[in-house]
Amino acid sequence: KFYLSQQSMVVYNVSKNGVEKSFRFFFFDFFVIVFSFSGTVADICRYLRNFNGVLQIMAAFVNSSIYRLKQTWDRISKQNKQVINKLQNLVHSDGKFKNLRDTLTK
Repeated sequence: KFYLSQQSMVVYNVSKNGVEKSFRFFFFDFFVIVFSFSGTVADICRYLRNFNGVLQIMAAFVNSSIYRLKQTWDRISKQNKQVINKLQNLVHSDGKFKNLRDTLTK
């Protein structure tokens, strides 16, 4: 039942807006969910002291093709943005990863 309603929404949007705009509409919300979930996973990795996982997820966030998605970043909740910024400060390379080394020694 869900598949049929989703399929009819796709057909309606394609007929109304064209293919390119319709796919942007559906994938836009998907990216917001993925960004939020990735920030949560990175925070869990930090809690489990898996700093390599945190580093890899944060590296994906600062990738130029991801970083330029301004409208997607604007739709992410303030709480998720704060978590992502906190983790980016943790793995920032200033001072030979000083924040990360300090966290590892605690």
